Amino acid sequence: MTPGEKPLHLSIQERIKDINVLMCQVLKNTEDSECYNILPFIRFLLSKYNLQVLYEEKDIFLEAYTRAVKYLSDGNIIQNNISWLKGTSFNIIRELSRKNINHRQLKNILIHSEINRISSKSSEKIDYMVETVINSFQKLNEKDRKILFLSVIQKLSFEDIGERLVAAGEEKENNDKLHNKLRQQKYKALKRLRQNYHLIHELQAGCSE
Repeated sequence: MTPGEKPLHLSIQERIKDINVLMCQVLKNTEDSECYNILPFIRFLLSKYNLQVLYEEKDIFLEAYTRAVKYLSDGNIIQNNISWLKGTSFNIIRELSRKNINHRQLKNILIHSEINRISSKSSEKIDYMVETVINSFQKLNEKDRKILFLSVIQKLSFEDIGERLVAAGEEKENNDKLHNKLRQQKYKALKRLRQNYHLIHELQAGCSE
């Protein structure tokens, strides 16, 4: 039996328990575990698809894990958890690469940031604004990028974001206190995004004079 492969006679509950154990091993970065190379594998793929600025390997892995649990809960069989999670992570990254942050999504950030009213802007002006937002977004710290990506681009509720953070071990409980904390983080991240935007805009305006 190869590493990660499970006997066919296991029940659904046993299979889910096995993949839960695997999930904990991956997130704890257990070096002596056979699953040690999953996160580096995902990190490599993110870099290959130029998505490392927008996504973290743990987020991709947790999405693959969530899909695995649903797949097993539906009565399907995963013969090799490690291979399945790697393959699913690869598919997720390809999906994200096709979506990426497109023009429409960046308009959404512009609206949330209240940087400018964009409805009456020319196509050239909007393109400039989108490019400036990308640069402003990339200058944010990792925590700010994450909260904006999850809440604005993926449009997740604070409850859903809380679930992800708890599953990743970044928070202990998904409750109203955490939701208020995330709400404040989003507000501050948008404020820093606006500051970055105006700073870059002023610098570019100064260079064009």
